Amino acid sequence: MADKSEQTILTAMDFLKETFHKYADMDDDKGTMSKKELTDLVRKHVNVTIESHYDYFFKTMDEDKDAKITFKEYMYFLTDMYNFR
Repeated sequence: MADKSEQTILTAMDFLKETFHKYADMDDDKGTMSKKELTDLVRKHVNVTIESHYDYFFKTMDEDKDAKITFKEYMYFLTDMYNFR
């Protein structure tokens, strides 16, 4: 059985994954996030209200420039964001 700190980390990771899929699965392209889906997530969970920030988040996350955010891109961005807070 995992100790308490491992459970906390796993709980946090589960939350991030569940949150990603909650928004990524809103349209027909399941498993990736569109700019609209990302904007909805940021409005709800990051509390950003300036429209230009949505563009910045999307362009920064979309490392391969395919106009979709994968879970891997999302996690890389969150990790970088956390390191600079």
